[in-house]
Amino acid sequence: MKKLFFILPVLLLGFNLIGQDYAGTMQSCLEQLGSAATESDYSELATTFERIGLAEQDKWHPFYYQAFCLIAKGFIAEGAEKKDQIIDAAETAIKKAASVGGPEAELAVLQARANQARLSVDPVTRGMQLGPKTTMLLAEARAKAPDNPRVTYLLGQNIFYTPAAFGGGPEKAIPLVEKSIELFKNYKTDDPFAPKWGQEQAEAFLKSVNKENR
Repeated sequence: MKKLFFILPVLLLGFNLIGQDYAGTMQSCLEQLGSAATESDYSELATTFERIGLAEQDKWHPFYYQAFCLIAKGFIAEGAEKKDQIIDAAETAIKKAASVGGPEAELAVLQARANQARLSVDPVTRGMQLGPKTTMLLAEARAKAPDNPRVTYLLGQNIFYTPAAFGGGPEKAIPLVEKSIELFKNYKTDDPFAPKWGQEQAEAFLKSVNKENR
């Protein structure tokens, strides 16, 4: 039954239907995203968001969530080649979102997550390149959007896993994660489809690292 729940939107979303009820379609898909857990779930939702984006070519949200779903799938997929192919597709969706005015800070967060998924394939070999690249990307995004909680959280997370010899470590990272939680609590937006994820992850991460560093 759960499988059918995710397949139905793909079967029913004709371009005319999407155009007639973009808001309702997006809301339905975002509700489904909240309970997605498997590669299949994320694949089907990514396809649906892509179709919405192709029908509503002036809107960035569908391509943002297409990339979000693909990155989530990339983290749980098995095999280096498969992971890289999934992240390649996610980065294509990020570029599409950018081309129609997607906010730079939010897309930087997605790119950072894509980098982390790639790094997970081979942390030793890829870490030296992708780690600093991701930190720089997020630092630049934070300079432009200091109130974006997701940017600050991921920057702190990335710095936490960066060796102290390269400017990382818990002492520099934890204050950033703590700051992100403050920002999440005060975060408001009038955009019904704006990204809202991250607070639970930041709180869980802070709890974990505080326990490790007692």
